[in-house]
Amino acid sequence: MTEQTVTLPGGIVMPEGHFINNRFVGSLSSKSSSKLINPTTEDVLCELPQGDVSDVDAAVDAANAAFTSSAWAGLPSHERGRLMFRLADAIEANRDTVARIESINVGKPIAESFPYDLNQVIRVWRFFCRLCRQILGQASQHRQRCRRLR
Repeated sequence: MTEQTVTLPGGIVMPEGHFINNRFVGSLSSKSSSKLINPTTEDVLCELPQGDVSDVDAAVDAANAAFTSSAWAGLPSHERGRLMFRLADAIEANRDTVARIESINVGKPIAESFPYDLNQVIRVWRFFCRLCRQILGQASQHRQRCRRLR
């Protein structure tokens, strides 16, 4: 099956559909679509498939399966953090495109989406990546060792 795409202003090509189970898919049963409208110009950018209950169920089932699978649930927290840092790095590496998409999406000037909003997204994401190093009692064990040294 060929992936459908939409082209946004500035030549940004994006996959179309719902992101379920690590791929973009059309609606499972709904034949309806919604217009994506540029709030600044009120131009119709594209039409995207509407989801319904079956799409939500499929997304929740896929997310639950991924979350509980041994590939994620069995992964040490520091490895989860490493993977999350890769996403932060990807956002940062593509910051110009991400900022343009956000500006188109919300009708905000690029000067506000980039550097303010996007830099905040990267900072917050990296904050949570660093937290992965401290979960599952690892931070508490460190504190206990420090107390013993006093």
